[in-house]
Amino acid sequence: MNDRHTAVLGRLAHALATAHPASRPLTDTDLAALTPLLTSPNAVRAWLEARLEDGAGRVRVAGTLERRLLLMERPTGGWVAADLSGREHARRHWPQWTDGHVLLHTPDSWLSYADLTDSAVYRLTRPDVRLMALYHPEFFPLPRFPLGISDVARAARSTLMGTITLSDMQLGVTLEELLHQLTTKTPDILGISATFGQHDLMLRLLDAAFALPAPPMVVAGGSLTARNEQLLLQRYPDLLIARGAGEATIEAVLAHWHSDIPLQQIPGIGYTGAARGGALAVGRRRTARPVTRDAGGDILPELDLLPATFAHHGVAQLESSRGCTNACSFCPRGHKGLWAGTAPEALPWILTEIRQVLDRHPGISRTLYLVDEEIIGGGPDAARRVLHLARTLHEAGFAWESSCRIDQTVRPDQDEAWHIERARMWRTLTGLGLRRMLFGVESGVDSILARFNKETSARQNAWAIRTLSALGV
Repeated sequence: MNDRHTAVLGRLAHALATAHPASRPLTDTDLAALTPLLTSPNAVRAWLEARLEDGAGRVRVAGTLERRLLLMERPTGGWVAADLSGREHARRHWPQWTDGHVLLHTPDSWLSYADLTDSAVYRLTRPDVRLMALYHPEFFPLPRFPLGISDVARAARSTLMGTITLSDMQLGVTLEELLHQLTTKTPDILGISATFGQHDLMLRLLDAAFALPAPPMVVAGGSLTARNEQLLLQRYPDLLIARGAGEATIEAVLAHWHSDIPLQQIPGIGYTGAARGGALAVGRRRTARPVTRDAGGDILPELDLLPATFAHHGVAQLESSRGCTNACSFCPRGHKGLWAGTAPEALPWILTEIRQVLDRHPGISRTLYLVDEEIIGGGPDAARRVLHLARTLHEAGFAWESSCRIDQTVRPDQDEAWHIERARMWRTLTGLGLRRMLFGVESGVDSILARFNKETSARQNAWAIRTLSALGV
């Protein structure tokens, strides 16, 4: 157990004793049982409810992984609010809906008595959101940490609204089990993540959802849905299509479910029955401009499903940037040609959390697969940033792999000094844990490269490949 988890568990035990002074103190056995549950707020809540039992009071666990908010109802009335990170409540970015509904007696402390209105307790619980990721093992035999729904879960939890549950077919859940969950305990909001090769699975889930007497609000996202938007909306008129990364969309979807905003104010969605540009109606389908979330902000995931990923011998994935410096003609991304990177200083805490889970799975390689489309990016600080990122990963004990454009090695429009700097960069990266880099060369024929708008040449690609080979990449 690392120092952070020890401190979190200590605060949890203190909060429990404050809310329920007559309850039995947590033992070392209790704390050992709680440790692997810390990545899942639903699991922590269930454990506490089972321990308190007999209607001792309601429990809510909200917020993101590094700022979990524990709320426990006191038998004598009122609540106890604990920020398990140890930071003062006043330093939290409280959503607007909490104004007048969550009253903290001592906001300058991590632990406070609190008064919650019935509306606040309801919002902390609802909507019930189920995020489901689909999977065909014949296409991707090796399970990968489900970054998409995990990023969306983090954005949803940042609103302090609802109960977010994640399921991924890679991790032993069958389609029949997902259908059973959907039909026997229908959620308020169903989120489906589907990529290429999963159309058949998605249709079965959507058919089941919209056949229910009272269907949930259904949001579908992923590469497949964005490409098949018109087809899907014709078949499912009440479906919402998330066209971007999804974080800003899910935050607004939760607000819309609570009637805080109209459907038209949800960013980054396509849906049926609206007009484009005010009075001009375009058929019955509306397509909103995709939202590019500021990657300099928060593009990190929740880690609910990381233990199960490792238990199924899968691999860890993470992002350090979004977008690309180029706009290739074949790229389906709405953000192509745009790039933004997370500051490496934002990563150590989540690397520590990932390492803590890995410690329970010693047979899993300590390799992070950074699924950035272009990890290096552009601008004068690009090399400095990726070297800082590599040092951060290396110091946390991880080897790593990622992707970038081939022109991060050889560029005819750059001088000798630039190429010397890049050679040093690549040699240094290999010493800082880089195992493999994927390059989108695409072709060695200039006419095809021009058709693809790659903005590279066959000669440039050949020189880059030779340079990288000489440098040991």
